[in-house]
Amino acid sequence: MIPMTTDIDTQWCLHRYFKPHIKRWDDEYVIFDEASGDTHNVDSLAGFVITNLQSAVTSVKELALKLEADEDYSQQEKQEIIAVVLQELKALQFVEEVAV
Repeated sequence: MIPMTTDIDTQWCLHRYFKPHIKRWDDEYVIFDEASGDTHNVDSLAGFVITNLQSAVTSVKELALKLEADEDYSQQEKQEIIAVVLQELKALQFVEEVAV
């Protein structure tokens, strides 16, 4: 089991300087960041998180509920995996926590 790295109710948004242009191919996404000029290749889960944050501020809990039903993972496991992905995206300065 993956340890939780963030509170599931913490609200997340795209980083204020991250300006993505996204193209999806099968199970991967290519993201061009207009602000930095960098291009990134991310997996389907990271792409799912980024595209959802483009349209709304959301939490780990809400993102896990939006994932397609997958019998191999419980809701808690989905939350834990998404929390890890958010921390990885935060390290890249793609996402940030919303100040309360």
